[in-house]
Amino acid sequence: MTQRRVEVTSDAFYGCMMHALSTESEEVMGLLVGDVHGDTVRISVILPLRRMDKRKDRVEPRPEQLSAAAEQADCLSSATGQSLRVVGWYHSHPHITWMPSHVDCRTQGTMQMLDQDFVGIIVSCFHSRSQNGATFDERERSLKSADRIQFTAFRAVHTDTGHSARYVPVAIVPSVAPSKVLVERIVEIPELLFKEEQDTMETACRQSGSPDVITLLHNVSVYTQALCSIMDIFAVPMLQSLEQYISEYERRIAGLRKEKKELEKRLAQEPPRRKAAAIRTVV
Repeated sequence: MTQRRVEVTSDAFYGCMMHALSTESEEVMGLLVGDVHGDTVRISVILPLRRMDKRKDRVEPRPEQLSAAAEQADCLSSATGQSLRVVGWYHSHPHITWMPSHVDCRTQGTMQMLDQDFVGIIVSCFHSRSQNGATFDERERSLKSADRIQFTAFRAVHTDTGHSARYVPVAIVPSVAPSKVLVERIVEIPELLFKEEQDTMETACRQSGSPDVITLLHNVSVYTQALCSIMDIFAVPMLQSLEQYISEYERRIAGLRKEKKELEKRLAQEPPRRKAAAIRTVV
């Protein structure tokens, strides 16, 4: 079925943003879990993926990652009582346009062969930091749009020359309640980044054969610097953001409890007949 609309819960949108903004050096990616109702794809959970090959301009999910994600979706379905499955993928475009590349369209086309409802999401970010040779006025305009992030949904259409993109309207819808799944997925992101840096260091050590002390110290220093950068740029702000997230919901819970007590007090002061009528109305 041709999808005409994509709905992303605020929790899933928040997770995509945090993952996309975790690095501006290479693209990051993940899978999207949700359900399909008619011509609308509803996305409620993200599954960040580990990059086996870090490249600046492309990412592609591997078959084993899709299989593992399908199993995770089944577990989420059992835990939540909802019918959830993998319905799409997302990746970031740091410093580049929001438009899908030919590789993105080809990947999306392959996914649609497996599932016709599959959709792609592109998060284009860090535009203002690519103005190294810009004039003063251009940099001023760039600073004003520093926080602009473009969030695009697309599908692939087969043509005589390959695949092209067809854009799908996307809407951000409120999450019904704070999601434990969201927190778990966000916490996974720095763990994935740490593992990727460890893979990079181990690969460098293998390629150098039996490294001398200077080479070994260099590799370890680069690795340590990368870990510190992840902590400074992502992990610490993530914890601060989650603390604000929890505080906001604690404030809402406190307000609802206060409202509940006021309603119970008012109900207790009502005459018996009106109280019974109120109870019947509620029932």
